[in-house]
Amino acid sequence: MNYIKNIAVVLLAFLVFTGCDDEDFTGHSSLTPTGGVTISVSGLPTSPLSFIEKDTTLTFTVELFPAQIVDVPVYISQSAGDASLGSDFTIDNNNSRVVIPAYATSGTVSISIMADTEAEGTESFTIKIGDNKTDNGTVTSVEVSFTIGNSTSSDMILDLSWSSADVFSSDGAIYGAEDIVDIDLSVYDDAGVEVFSAEEAGTFETASLDALADGTYTIAANVAGNLSLEPGAILPIVSLQMDYNQLGVQSGSMPFADALDPNQVCSDNELLIATLVKTGSTYELKREGTLWLLPSEPSSLVGSFAGQDSNIQGLGFVGTSIIEGSISDGTVQFDGINQDFMVSIWGESVTTSAPVTLDIDFATGEITIAEQFIFTTDYNGTAYDYTIYGTGRIEPCQLVLEYEMNQDGFLVNEWLINNGYTTDEFFTAIVAYP
Repeated sequence: MNYIKNIAVVLLAFLVFTGCDDEDFTGHSSLTPTGGVTISVSGLPTSPLSFIEKDTTLTFTVELFPAQIVDVPVYISQSAGDASLGSDFTIDNNNSRVVIPAYATSGTVSISIMADTEAEGTESFTIKIGDNKTDNGTVTSVEVSFTIGNSTSSDMILDLSWSSADVFSSDGAIYGAEDIVDIDLSVYDDAGVEVFSAEEAGTFETASLDALADGTYTIAANVAGNLSLEPGAILPIVSLQMDYNQLGVQSGSMPFADALDPNQVCSDNELLIATLVKTGSTYELKREGTLWLLPSEPSSLVGSFAGQDSNIQGLGFVGTSIIEGSISDGTVQFDGINQDFMVSIWGESVTTSAPVTLDIDFATGEITIAEQFIFTTDYNGTAYDYTIYGTGRIEPCQLVLEYEMNQDGFLVNEWLINNGYTTDEFFTAIVAYP
C-alpha cells in the first residue's frame, strides 16, 4: 500500500507542476499580454485610396507593436461612407478580422471592390481596423478611407502593377516593389503628346479612358522615382503587369517580365506597353513590349548635364567633369569632356578648348564622334593639341560615349593600356540627361 501511495503522490505532483504547460496562447489566455499595443497599416500610401468600380482586390498589411505572447484578433468594420459592405465591397477575411499570431507582428487584410451595371455616382467608405472587440491587447484603432468611381461598358479601365525581389536595408527594413520604385502610367496621342498620366506616388496606377477622343494612342510606363538606399546599392529589376477591363466586353492582362530598371530615373526609362485604337466605345489594344523608347525630340538633350568622365579602371580614377550640352539643327555639342583627367591625372592644364560635336541617329540611338579638335594643353611651357574621336549610344536617361584622345599620333588611352595602367579599351563618359 505504501508503494501505491508513493506512486499517487508523484503523479499528483507531476499534474500540479505541468498542468499549466497546456497553455495555447489563444482566447482567454492565462498569460498577460503587454499593454500599450499600437496598430499601423502598410501597403496603403494614400488615404482616401481611389478605385474605379471593377472586380479587384487590394491586400495590405496590419502591423502590431510590440509583439504579444498571445494571438491578437484585430477586427475590421465599416465606420462611415455610402458604399455598401457586401454589394459594393467586401472584407475578405474570416469574420472580418485578421489574427496576428503570438510573437508575430503582422497579418494581411484583403478588400475587394465589386463591379455592377448600375449607373452610380462616386461612392466612399471608411474601414476601422481594431476596436473594442479586440481580445488579448488594448489597441488604438486605425481608419482607412476609399472612394469608388463608376464604371460603364463604354469605359476602358487600365490597372498597372509591378513586382520585384525584396530589398533589405542595412538596418533590417524590408522593401517591396511599391516601396523601391514609383512608376507612372501615360497615354500619348499619335503625335507623341501626353494626353493622360496616372501619377499616384508610391502606389499602383489606375486609368479610365472613356474621356479620350477617337484616335490612335500609345500606352507607356516610366520610372518616376526610386528608393534612396545606401551608396552603391543596386535595386532589382522590376516586372510589370497591365490589366485591362471594359465592363461586359473584354478584359485581360499583359505581363512584362524584367521590364524596367528602377536605378535609372528619367522620362526615357520607359516601357511601351501597348497601342490603342479608340472608336466610340470600341477599344482595340495591341501588346507591344518595347523595353524603352528612344528620345523622339533631340531638344530633350538641351541643357547642362552632369557626367562621370574618364572612369579609368586600374587607376581608380572617376572623373567629375561638368559637361555642358547644346543643340542646333539636330546636332548635339558637349563641352568639358576629359578635362578633369587631363588636369588631375595627365598633369596638363587646358588653355583652350572647343565643344565636341556628336552625330546622333535618333532612330537607332547610335552616336558617332568624328575626329576633331578638343583642346590645347600646357605642359612645362610647351603647348600640345589634342583631338578626340569615338562612338556612343543613347541609353535610358544617359548617353554613353567611348572615345580616344590623340595628340599628334600619340594615343593616350592606348599608352595607358600598353603600360599596364588600365584594361579599358576606351575612355568613357556617361552623361545623364532628364
